[in-house]
Amino acid sequence: MPVHRRTVLYILIRPWARWAIKLLFKVEGVQGAKNFPKKGAALLYANHQNGLIDPITACVLLGRQLHFFTRADVFRSRLGRCFLFGVNMMPVYRQQDRVKDLSARNHRTFQSAIDRLKLGAVLGIFPEGGHHQDRRLRKFRNGLARFLSIAIDQGLGTKENPVTVLPVNINFAGLYAYRSRVDITVQPGHKLRELVRQSGAKTNGKTEELSASHRVAITKSLKASLAATTPQLLQGELNPGHLAATLFLEGMGLREQQLRNAILKMGSAMEDANVEHADGRIVSQFVKLAESAGSPIESPVYEALGRLHGQGRTRLKTEDLLRTPFWLVHRVAVRPWIRLILKFSKRNVNEFAFVSTLGISLIMLTLPLLWAAISLAVALAISCTTAPDAAIGTMALHSLGIFALLRLSQGVAMPMEDRILHRNAENRANKLLAQSKFGSLWETWTRSVDLPRSADSQPL
Repeated sequence: MPVHRRTVLYILIRPWARWAIKLLFKVEGVQGAKNFPKKGAALLYANHQNGLIDPITACVLLGRQLHFFTRADVFRSRLGRCFLFGVNMMPVYRQQDRVKDLSARNHRTFQSAIDRLKLGAVLGIFPEGGHHQDRRLRKFRNGLARFLSIAIDQGLGTKENPVTVLPVNINFAGLYAYRSRVDITVQPGHKLRELVRQSGAKTNGKTEELSASHRVAITKSLKASLAATTPQLLQGELNPGHLAATLFLEGMGLREQQLRNAILKMGSAMEDANVEHADGRIVSQFVKLAESAGSPIESPVYEALGRLHGQGRTRLKTEDLLRTPFWLVHRVAVRPWIRLILKFSKRNVNEFAFVSTLGISLIMLTLPLLWAAISLAVALAISCTTAPDAAIGTMALHSLGIFALLRLSQGVAMPMEDRILHRNAENRANKLLAQSKFGSLWETWTRSVDLPRSADSQPL
């Protein structure tokens, strides 16, 4: 397995992938970006909500090349293996992979990762072991603690070879909805040496001896740090309702601490209602009626209800007059194609978490080709109408200019596109609120949880 800190393929693909991520999702930026180390060895660990999109998002939004542990079954083909190694991915084998020498293979992967840390690389791992949509942290698997134990045994985490361990939260408002919001938060890191000391392990020279109890203590400490920025939504049949309520709260624009407190409060109210049946009718009817707006995983209506309640209706800006020509080009040449790709992906992918993975791949591969075809067709039309004898070089310049215009239009149009999509979702929300049964239930529910209201908001 290759050992390196940087690759050329990663450098080439990263801007392309960043463009596709920021086209499909609305990226709010990186909170706590100052906590991400500019140099030195580091290990970031994150929640796992959205399949391969999670590591891709981290790779394009964080400042340095990342080396992620990835499930081994995606390395099966020779071409896929070469590509994944070229973008710093490392295979981790699980019991379901059914390989005879599983431990030996994982040991080779861990050894390659440790060698990369010694070169000053940044590793990434998802300690839950698999992805899930529930917006809650599950039990951490043993892999993270095992890897840290091996790293310590080989002299990492000392004063001479420090390693920073970083909790990172990646949160998607909608897993595969066009222009749904994605947030990434980097929490302050821990020095590996300090984590070991806090676990109670004895220091023996330059290395620390980690027993099973020490590994458990380290795992609990790391999970607690990540849980600080990861909402713990309810499980089971209450999860869709709690997720819809969480999106409503996020749409209100509450500050971070207010938001976490409100999510916890709302979850407790739902659990109490479910157990004591005091407000069971309200909660169950809210979930049932809200389902008419679509699944919380992909519907923008819940955030729209929050915006209407907490911030008021989204308004177009004066600058949108200047953006309108670019938005019209985007509306014709980009948005329909993306919608078609997402529809195709949902129809052909069985597992929800890989819908956006396929969608991003198809956007990266097909949208530039579509723009190239449009550019060539328009250039040919211009040549045929204005200069039938135009040289091939002139037509090529026209094609490049039109391609650049399409790319410029997409970039300039996005703020206006987001505002228009917000207004469309708010129109759907108002239609729901116009239904007397839903509107009165919604008002009763929002009063019962005592949510703040913005001065600009409209009464619902």
